[in-house]
Formats: sequence, structure tokens, C-alpha cells
Amino acid sequence: MKVAIDIRHLTHLQLSGVGLYTVNLIRALARLSPETKFVLFASGSHATLSRLPIITAPNITLVKKQIPNRLLFALLKLPFGPTLESFLPFPVDCWLFPDTNIIRTKLPYALTVHDLSHNIFPQFFTAKDRLRNRVAGVKKLTKNATTILAVSQSTKQDLINLLSTNEYKIVVSPLGVGSQFTPQIAPSDKNYQRGYGLNCPYILSLGTQEPRKNIESIIAAFNTVRATSKTRLQLAIGGGQGWKYQSIVAATKSSPFSQDIIFLSYIHEKHKPALYRGAKAFLFPSFYEGFGLPVLEAMACGTPVITSFTSSLPELVGDAALTVDPFNITDLSSALTQLLASPQLQNSLRTRGLLRARLYSWDKTAALTLSALKNCIS
Repeated sequence: MKVAIDIRHLTHLQLSGVGLYTVNLIRALARLSPETKFVLFASGSHATLSRLPIITAPNITLVKKQIPNRLLFALLKLPFGPTLESFLPFPVDCWLFPDTNIIRTKLPYALTVHDLSHNIFPQFFTAKDRLRNRVAGVKKLTKNATTILAVSQSTKQDLINLLSTNEYKIVVSPLGVGSQFTPQIAPSDKNYQRGYGLNCPYILSLGTQEPRKNIESIIAAFNTVRATSKTRLQLAIGGGQGWKYQSIVAATKSSPFSQDIIFLSYIHEKHKPALYRGAKAFLFPSFYEGFGLPVLEAMACGTPVITSFTSSLPELVGDAALTVDPFNITDLSSALTQLLASPQLQNSLRTRGLLRARLYSWDKTAALTLSALKNCIS
């Protein structure tokens, strides 16, 4: 079997959750199926293509097409424009698209749908983001896909309810977690934590600074907890600046404990396990998630988690986390106060979180994906 994989979305300066999914999935696919030939396709300028992560294996071929992506998108939209496979050096059997993108192909393909947040919460996105989503034509992409890989049961249900997708061609393929995310403390942990300015007990949150991640509520809950705390506590917020991050900056400046709110910006993958392991709690009260990879990583590191009871998050954590109403700041504050005051609850969530995280792996994700790809050409 010869499978082409679209990696055009991996040319960003920093990998998002979708990017991490793609890289880890490809590596697992190549390892689990050495007899399959995987052709990775990327496009863009020389500078853009130079940002691609290194993904190598004997059965992986990388194809880099030096063509401006805007020009490629325009060509793919033409009535008689080229297909993506016409840019490949040899024929393939099918495509895997790990993310929605501008697509034109005559081959069967599997498409990963991470979420339908643009459909459910359009107010959380810029006009440019909404336009890009419309141009990609998600409903048409899902209709034409031979197989759809939904990252959660929640996303599968959204596809059925919102896009009238045929449920029989949807395969639920959850994300995995790498072996580096472990509760085993490493000698370098303290150095990494201090390097980010974390020098006392802290709570952690990871996510792009944008409205959907509900960071302003995290800051408000932190203010409430600190106001009654007898000891110093820091709030560490990791993730790049997204749309409307200015309101998060304003909330921080108005906090009476602003000196203990630390923005970590983009965190290198190498440092993440140390930051998770050192945290007293991990907060992820997002309004909507298709999966919630940081929550899984935190559980795998033995960190007690507080997250939302909305979208896919209850499905991910089961009974291994405290779940709250993301629209209710009091709910979040109460859960954080309860957790920090109870070592017994912390230990219980740690134990349950570790057990829960063992249910997920990139090998399982790859095995489900391989099965879906084989069905594409059967």
C-alpha cells in the first residue's frame, strides 16, 4: 500500500495540537506498518518548507513542492485544476489528510476531523479564520471522504448532528500520549521549572491565548484562591498569543496578584513533562474541545486535573478529573480551592489520572488509522 499524507500544515513556526498529532501519528504509522510506503507532501516557499519537522523512516518519502501556497490553493480551486497527487513523483493508492485543508484529488481519502468549533462557536474565531474554514469547505470534504477519523465520540456526534455525515464512515480514533509524559521525576525538572520563573508552588494551564480557552476565568479563579491562601502560589499560563489575547493581558494587569501570574509563551516539547509534574493542579476549563491533548498529557504525568464538563472533555477524563461548568467562574474557583485543600483528593486524582492515561497511545491511534486506510482502497 502506498499512502500520501498531507503535511502542508506542519510548516508553521510552532506546532499546534493538530501538528503534534500529525507528527506522532506518522512516526507510529511508519513503525507499525514497515511494508507500507508513506509519501509526505508539503508545499510553500523555501523558507516555509525549511520549518518542517524532521520525520524520517526507511518507508517515508518527503516531497517538497516549492510553490506559494496561495497559488496552489487557487490552482486546486480551478474547475479543471491539478490534483494533489499530480505533484507526487509516483502513483499512490490513497490520501490521508490529518487536518482540513484545500483539497483536490481523484483518489479515495481518509480525513481527520478534530472538531467543529467553527460551526458551534464562530464568535471565538477571527473573520479570516471563518473565511478560511468556508473556503476549505469542511462539509464537502467530509461528504467526499471515503473514511472520516473523528478524534472523539463527541466530534463524531457533532459531525452527524451538524453536517449530516454518514455515521457508518466515521471511525473514532482518539489521540495518544508519548512515553516522555510520565510521573517519574527527572533530575532536570527543577532546572526547567526555574528557567520559566517558577520558584514556588504553582498551578498550570496550557493553551493558545484566545477566547475559546477561557483563560480569563482561570485568572479570576486564581485571584479568588490567592485571596484566601496562606501561602504564595503562582499561576503559569503556557501557549502562544492568539486572537483577542489583549483581554487576557488586561485581566492579568488588574489582578492584585499579577506579579505571580507568569506567561510562559510557547513551551518546548522537551520541557512540558517537567512543567506538568511540578504543578499542584492543571486547569483546562475550555469552552469546547474536540479532544484536549494537554489534559491527557497532564494525567499521564500524574498531575491532578480540573477541566470542563462540556464537549469531549468528560469522555476523555472519565472519573479521573474534577469537571466544572466553564461558564461559571465560581464553579472553577470552588473546585480549585477544594483540590488544593485536600491532599487525599490530589492523590486520588493522580492515581485515577495515571490509569486513565494508559488507555491512550499513538500506536493505538496509528492502528485505527491503518485500518481506515486499508478500507479506503478495499
